[in-house]
Amino acid sequence: MREKINKRIRFLGWVGFTLAMSVFLFEVVYRLLPNSLINGLDYKDLCVETGMNEGGFLISDMDTTVINSYGEKVRWITNSKGFRNAREFNREKPSKIFRILSLGDSFTVGYRVAQSETFSFLLQQELNTLQDSMDYEVIIGNIENPVYGIKYLNKFGLAYNPDIILLGLTLGNDLTQTYYSLCRNGKYRLVNERLEENPDYSKTKLTAIFEEKFPTAACDYSFDFDDLLEKLVSIKLIKSSIGMKNECESIFSSRGKAFPYLHDLSHGLGLFLKSPPKSIEETYEKIEQVLSVYQTISRKNKARLIVCLFPQRFQVNDCDWEKTIDHYDLDADYFDLTIANSRIASFCNKNNIELLDLTPLMKDDYDKNHRNLYLPMGDMHWNKNGHQIAYEVIYSYITSK
Repeated sequence: MREKINKRIRFLGWVGFTLAMSVFLFEVVYRLLPNSLINGLDYKDLCVETGMNEGGFLISDMDTTVINSYGEKVRWITNSKGFRNAREFNREKPSKIFRILSLGDSFTVGYRVAQSETFSFLLQQELNTLQDSMDYEVIIGNIENPVYGIKYLNKFGLAYNPDIILLGLTLGNDLTQTYYSLCRNGKYRLVNERLEENPDYSKTKLTAIFEEKFPTAACDYSFDFDDLLEKLVSIKLIKSSIGMKNECESIFSSRGKAFPYLHDLSHGLGLFLKSPPKSIEETYEKIEQVLSVYQTISRKNKARLIVCLFPQRFQVNDCDWEKTIDHYDLDADYFDLTIANSRIASFCNKNNIELLDLTPLMKDDYDKNHRNLYLPMGDMHWNKNGHQIAYEVIYSYITSK
């Protein structure tokens, strides 16, 4: 009898060890493999490796499919200039063309959504139903962050003579990337309305900024068992494969949870601190400088500038915020989810910059309809529902002015 028990214990031990090693090997391989081998072509595979073209940072003449976050194939097309449009555009604009240059990062370009689901495509489609004899073009350009957008406008974008420059501003990585680019040791500095290489640029010193932590009282960096489980991608994939959906999701890497840093390119949590550290204050100062340049450039070229604020998912869904607090061990008392919006709105109001904040209307839609506007697996990007809301808000704003 004892021998049978010992055999059973050894067998269960062997099963447990095999299972643990399988999970360990899977987690290691999943993190090491290029994302394109796991999910097929993805956003970064569709961007140029160096420089930019007339459409920004997208590869030109693409007609392919990518896999969205639901495992479906979606169409991805860029024209000969690298815009995410099937239609071609001439630099010279005929008299009956009304042209909107829609600039931004992966939100504007349409990360993992189909060609016909981006808010810019929907906006163009709806504007062309107006009975005003105009042909509306909404040109989708990928500038990755607002700083690069200044270079892009001067080099390519203004040549298309846009009537409206629609600048998408993500409350997270756009502000953080602006700070990385223009801080004391960043890659660039602004001289009038142009970018110049910064002689004080230092990758080493920038690394210290990347690793800056939250104020001790605002975030607990201690490690516990729940943190280990959140790092396991295998658990998330198993849940997804059997149809288990999470009502609430925080923003963290699809390859497992990582502890938050103050200047994070995904969640942007540092921007929402009630008492921001010096570097966060500098982040706001840099984005204000950049927006001032956009305003000056737009006025000189007789274009109307509209800045659109794109919210983080935890600003839209209260449940996502609760999950974010739990996952990152935050003290909610140290955060204000409206502070970034208010800071930017205050600056824009003082400087007569048109600002369209999508946050309240997206939050209102979620509260009323309880439909998710963001991609699964903690992704920070909108799904097609999010793009639908964005298009409706932008269309209403443009046609009411």
